[in-house]
Amino acid sequence: MTRPLDLELSTPDAIRHLIARLHGAGCTTGLPDLLRDGVLTGACGLVGIPARDLAFPAAKLATLRKPTILLVADDDGAASGPLTWRCAKPAGRWAAAVMVHGAGAEPAHYRAAIKAATLAQRVLLVETDSRHAMAWARFLAHPRTLLVRTPEGVQHPAPRPPGDLH
Repeated sequence: MTRPLDLELSTPDAIRHLIARLHGAGCTTGLPDLLRDGVLTGACGLVGIPARDLAFPAAKLATLRKPTILLVADDDGAASGPLTWRCAKPAGRWAAAVMVHGAGAEPAHYRAAIKAATLAQRVLLVETDSRHAMAWARFLAHPRTLLVRTPEGVQHPAPRPPGDLH
């Protein structure tokens, strides 16, 4: 079984190394922004749930003594919406604020999540595609939700041309 992605206890060097690896893989915004501007500065902790079958990490979250972002990664190329995520309901109950992110990665979006964590202490950040963003927002039905999605008619991620294996 997959384990939660635990970045809260990483050393600054490990965080810098991961950021460099993400950049090398072409990922220059999103997770690198959270790591650099949130975790590395000490503004917040980050616990990720990268797989649908993982339980809500209640014990881990209970040990954190700083503002925390809980990242649900429903943007893995096979986004499925909240009904397939075992942790979805308890994650929504844990959160003092929610950001559902179904758009292209913009540094300002992640700065907003970090700022929300410093103000609300517990932020659930759901990364998903544009087709499932509204489903997540409706499912969680959290009174403090920021829904970031593409304009009407624009799909995220953008469709790849036929034959593109990247």
